[in-house]
Amino acid sequence: MSQTETHFGTMVQIHPELTPEEICKIIVQHDIDDINEVFKYYDSYQEYIESESEEYLIRDNKVYVIDNTETETDIGETWVNQDKSIGYVVSFYNGSCGFKEALNDALDNTLDDS
Repeated sequence: MSQTETHFGTMVQIHPELTPEEICKIIVQHDIDDINEVFKYYDSYQEYIESESEEYLIRDNKVYVIDNTETETDIGETWVNQDKSIGYVVSFYNGSCGFKEALNDALDNTLDDS
């Protein structure tokens, strides 16, 4: 059954010296026993992470690790913390979009305006 979900947490960019594909390859190699299974369904490591992981967000050629908590509040905004991590609170109806889509919408509406 679909319902409204609210999430808050932070996103921290990881390995800015590497490309998203290189980072995703490291993640997949660490987490997946049979890498050949990934390429049965996906064309790249990045495509796999974008489709299958709620722990990472790839945006503007950067990879962020997401530290996420679900709550009952109804909000949608993002901000940059002093340590350069990105804080967020997003609320969305999970019958019409997913967590990463709601997070990207919140980033579009708040961070891109600054």
